[in-house]
Amino acid sequence: MRKDFEAPENPDKEIKKANRYVQIGCLSISIVFLLLIGFIIYHYFFSMSSLPEGTFVESYESPGDTYILKIYRVNGGATVDFVIRGELLNKKTGETKNIYWNEQKSKVKVRWINKFIVEINKTKLDVRKDTFDFRQQ
Repeated sequence: MRKDFEAPENPDKEIKKANRYVQIGCLSISIVFLLLIGFIIYHYFFSMSSLPEGTFVESYESPGDTYILKIYRVNGGATVDFVIRGELLNKKTGETKNIYWNEQKSKVKVRWINKFIVEINKTKLDVRKDTFDFRQQ
């Protein structure tokens, strides 16, 4: 008798093994999808790197001539008050980063305390490490 096809010894075991691969694949796709959604939410709702540009108001140079703080006023729309964005420029490296984001402030009072500490609307920040984001309060 000729044997062209051999049936598996335990077909239930083969089916369970195939189902296990499908489950692992679905779980992997779900994890990747959730990570992607988490990244998008963080980037657009919590990160200071994607803030709107706004209208330039004024710039303030630090003592020691290392930093320039540029203040922008962002229109929040018809139902939201203005928002203030503070962008720090490191003159030595050319790097910029947002360090201040506060709502309901149409006017800004900026005062450099020393070459690393700036006070923006009564909020003191060490420009080397601190940021202020009203959404995190």
